[in-house]
Amino acid sequence: MALNDRKEKSGSIWTPEEDDFLKAEAKGGTPLKDIAVKLKRTPFAVLLRAREKSGLESPEDRYELLGFDDREKTVRENFSDFSLKWSAVDITLLKRKFESEHKGLNRVAKEMKRTPNGISSQLKKMYSLPDLERLFDTCRFCYKAKRIVNK
Repeated sequence: MALNDRKEKSGSIWTPEEDDFLKAEAKGGTPLKDIAVKLKRTPFAVLLRAREKSGLESPEDRYELLGFDDREKTVRENFSDFSLKWSAVDITLLKRKFESEHKGLNRVAKEMKRTPNGISSQLKKMYSLPDLERLFDTCRFCYKAKRIVNK
């Protein structure tokens, strides 16, 4: 299964049952790929949800964080670097923010002046399934430590 393959539930809202299943499977040591197959979502989507729900990332108000107070702003005004090519420095910075600083997509998007979709697309290009499994282990630890975010 490729990381970018669209799954049956692609783009759909996560249910409380799916969150509970993810938590139980992560705590139980189930591999990320197997959880993704059972949830009919991509491994990348499962990793992002686990980062959010395990408490690894702080909850964010997406629109407030991205500075959408003025809904009249264009994408170019909100994300001035959205159309620029990714440099090696940009990729290193993105990796640091996502892995070491445990920042969410929206926060990284605002800091790097790129769209959340652009950040997501670049992360998918950067990480293989073993990389995602390694990152998922951090979420697994947070779940086991009972640092659960209740939303």
